[in-house]
Amino acid sequence: MRYRGVMKLLTLFFLAASTAVSFGLDIPSSVFTMDELDEAKTKASERQKALCFIQTSSKLKLS
Repeated sequence: MRYRGVMKLLTLFFLAASTAVSFGLDIPSSVFTMDELDEAKTKASERQKALCFIQTSSKLKLS
């Protein structure tokens, strides 16, 4: 079951990356969970970058 979640996440990333490249968008260099939203906002503000939200149903822990 965990393998399917990882494969879904990788597929989503590939689709997002290929779409971003075709429109000339930059791929985010960091990934944050919703629990880390304040940290993400701070880093984005410091770097003068926008935040990009991608919602998934994956319960995969990022470390």
